[in-house]
Amino acid sequence: MTNSKEVTNSEKLKVKDIITTTLLSLVNVVVFYVCSSIYGLPILIAIFPVFVSLTQGIIFMVLGTKVPKKGAILIHTFILGVAGLNIMYLVGFVISGIITELLIYKHYGDLKRLSIGYVIMQVIASFTSTYYPYSIAFESTKEAIEKMGSGVEIYEEVSKMLNPGVIAIFMVFTAIAAVLGALIGCAIMKKHLINGKEIVKDELGGEAFE
Repeated sequence: MTNSKEVTNSEKLKVKDIITTTLLSLVNVVVFYVCSSIYGLPILIAIFPVFVSLTQGIIFMVLGTKVPKKGAILIHTFILGVAGLNIMYLVGFVISGIITELLIYKHYGDLKRLSIGYVIMQVIASFTSTYYPYSIAFESTKEAIEKMGSGVEIYEEVSKMLNPGVIAIFMVFTAIAAVLGALIGCAIMKKHLINGKEIVKDELGGEAFE
């Protein structure tokens, strides 16, 4: 039996792992853009990260357990960041990917550590994808929207809504939604993918797939 704390050749990314990681990441990109269809009212744009955090946890946990190897999460966050078409979004995702990689180092597949990483990822993403561009950097965001030929009125309403207090509240809601999303993902993994596999308990009580 291989302890989850040991780094072995099986934990090194192979071509099939990169392909699996890329495909699952693209699924989460699709989920992101499907969720963006709720845009229509300023309040829905403001709470958009809450919807995303609740829905993307399943794929994140599938990735973390099906590809429990160093670098998989970082590749995932890089793809999500690039898909966001925003430099701040990319930087935020890469930072969260690095943090998660450090959290799960030598504990790949650990559901608790993956969950913590997922919550951190979504909270950072909520700031870089919504609250920074529509509040702190709204003037540059407004110029970009106008260059694309889109109306800015709805985004101006969002900007007026997002004062520091409201941003803090929405980020807390995002964190709560991310916790729920992670729990849903963990529950699905335990129900459908643990059968026939032994769960290795590490010293901190985390659960990892062998």
